[in-house]
Amino acid sequence: MGGLAKVFDIHREAAEQLYYKSPFILDLNRNVKHGTHLDPKVQYGLIYGSGVGSGDGVVDTTSALLSGVHSVPFFGLTHSPAMSMLGPSLTEDEKVFDQVVTWLESDIPLGEYKWIDMSIYSVEGEAFIANENYVKDDVYWTKLSETDSREVNLLEDIKTEKGKVTILLSSGDSIFGTVEMNTHTELYFEYASPYIMRVSLNKGSAKFYTEPSSGNHFEVTLNASGKIQTVRGFKTEYVVDAGLEPRVYCIEGELETVFATEVDQFQTAKLKTGQAVQLKENGGFDQITMPKDHWWDDHPEGENSIDIDVPDLNIPNFELPEGLQRFINTYRDYLIGAAIAVGVLLLLRLIRRPMRKKK
Repeated sequence: MGGLAKVFDIHREAAEQLYYKSPFILDLNRNVKHGTHLDPKVQYGLIYGSGVGSGDGVVDTTSALLSGVHSVPFFGLTHSPAMSMLGPSLTEDEKVFDQVVTWLESDIPLGEYKWIDMSIYSVEGEAFIANENYVKDDVYWTKLSETDSREVNLLEDIKTEKGKVTILLSSGDSIFGTVEMNTHTELYFEYASPYIMRVSLNKGSAKFYTEPSSGNHFEVTLNASGKIQTVRGFKTEYVVDAGLEPRVYCIEGELETVFATEVDQFQTAKLKTGQAVQLKENGGFDQITMPKDHWWDDHPEGENSIDIDVPDLNIPNFELPEGLQRFINTYRDYLIGAAIAVGVLLLLRLIRRPMRKKK
């Protein structure tokens, strides 16, 4: 939307408000933390689709969940009739209608409220956090001191140069887990739900750990081969390296790496303790060995085989010229917006074209 607003000078107000670091969005997230995001006079119920990719084909399941809101999933139902090629729609299914009627005729139970607090636990060397008042101060990065223990907010960029940072996540008196950032790493916490914390790893590498008894887990997103890939941990400790050859190392527990080759096509690799994969440029995974020399703690030895589900998609292995690839990566949103606009204009032209009378 931001790209369209800038190119076509439309929906500017909406684009500014929905920008992920706008005052509106930041204030909304702060309200969630303090439990004031819900009106106590209103009963809330949430219906969402699951099992189509990582959600309903459009919205990821983790993004559908809201703290304090009672949720009911419907497996196999998609976001809308526009996704009919993937399955029936939430908006047309009788079971969904029945659930809505049930909620209208009776009280909706409260959902579980749970907020994840994030704070700096330790700093070693050069590390920085985004300045909340960067627009006013004209300075984006604030240097972290080695005694820093400040709070970390959602969507707040954190980076290391010649240094390392450990971030502690907790819920009340319970530990959710920790994130250990290696040198030359940049990330931000993208989304928080009662049991899932999603982290966007922009560059570098980081280790993600969750308490096995907590039932919590991290989701890490990174850009590989021009597509956003997801790593999900389950009661686990793992490392994600977002370098030129992205790699995932399972130190302990289990995790799943999902490579979205197309909207409705996914390749997955399930890793166990001591296993690792490299994300290939043309899609899929290559099994690799755990490195002997690494920046994180020692890891236990694991099994040699990895359960990799790789359908035969016949993806060609080719590379675009470096200059063209850089141009596409830089102006991707604008190009997509322009393509959509051209498509709409062509469609309107076809609709308005008068029908020719037969002679």
